Amino acid sequence: MQNYGSGGVSNNIANLGKGLGLAAALLGTPAIYVRTRAGLMTYYGDAFGHSAAQWLTWATGLVEAYLLYAVVSLAFTGLVTWMVAKRAVDSFGG
Repeated sequence: MQNYGSGGVSNNIANLGKGLGLAAALLGTPAIYVRTRAGLMTYYGDAFGHSAAQWLTWATGLVEAYLLYAVVSLAFTGLVTWMVAKRAVDSFGG
């Protein structure tokens, strides 16, 4: 018998985690970027020059956005999956 994918509940939990991660990245990245931009521009400007500093600061902002997305998505998905699994084990008398 061939398995065509995991169960619907785990897919829904993962999709909800991805959605919350995306929302956190869209809402949180500008706040983080505004606070880190000046320091990054100064550091990158001293190390690589002004024009490269602008691109590197922008690229660092993309990395910040992805990290925020990944951490929120993973944390939410892991927490909810653990809660569902614990509830299932408890319901079976484990």
